[in-house]
Amino acid sequence: MESPTQMSSLRSLAEHPELPVASKAACALDVIENQLPEPLCNGLGPDMSFVESLRLLTSQRSAMPDKDPLLSYLDAAIIPLVEIQRWMYGGGPYDITSLKEANLYAEVSDLLGKRYLSEADNIGVQQEVEGILWGPARRPLVCLPVQLHSGKPINVFLLVDTVAPVTQLSPSVFNALGSDSIPSAAIVNLAGFRHTHVLLCDQGEHSNHKDIPILGADFLTENRCLLEVDYLLKTVRIRFQ
Repeated sequence: MESPTQMSSLRSLAEHPELPVASKAACALDVIENQLPEPLCNGLGPDMSFVESLRLLTSQRSAMPDKDPLLSYLDAAIIPLVEIQRWMYGGGPYDITSLKEANLYAEVSDLLGKRYLSEADNIGVQQEVEGILWGPARRPLVCLPVQLHSGKPINVFLLVDTVAPVTQLSPSVFNALGSDSIPSAAIVNLAGFRHTHVLLCDQGEHSNHKDIPILGADFLTENRCLLEVDYLLKTVRIRFQ
């Protein structure tokens, strides 16, 4: 049998019931093939990779108003795809239980010189962003502006994690962005990069970062970032090439 990471299509995942995500792939397939209204299908099918399926669905979702009745159909397909992605590539960072959302509002806000989730001055692309290494474990944290649709940009503190495959935002961030509901995935303007794909932080029972936004390897790679960490000065710097 192929390894799970080689089974990129929903059909191949659904056809192997021994896989923990087989039922989720089957669920997503059922929604795509039998429940999605025709205008939303947009080329989706059983042989498309789950990554491409997720990208297309989240792009459509981000273009819709928050109260559009079609959102429920999209979410029914997106949620199992997100769960497949987390299972296949890992759910995010190592143990970060020493960092709490309360720290972001308090000590981290003081050190970064901005209030967590406050309104951002601008959201243009910068040449570089400097952050801090926080706490005994030296967690790399940066402040980046985030905007949803045409709403006001806000200052979001993100844990830089090169092991996390995808960038994730917390429920508090989506609430501060003005979202009427908490999406499982979205397209946002992150630090001036307008089409950044993000997921909701893992809200599962055993998640250790439900409320901690994560800047993942996807953003760093796609935007050709140079990451510099100075353990002597306790700083982290992201340069945009």
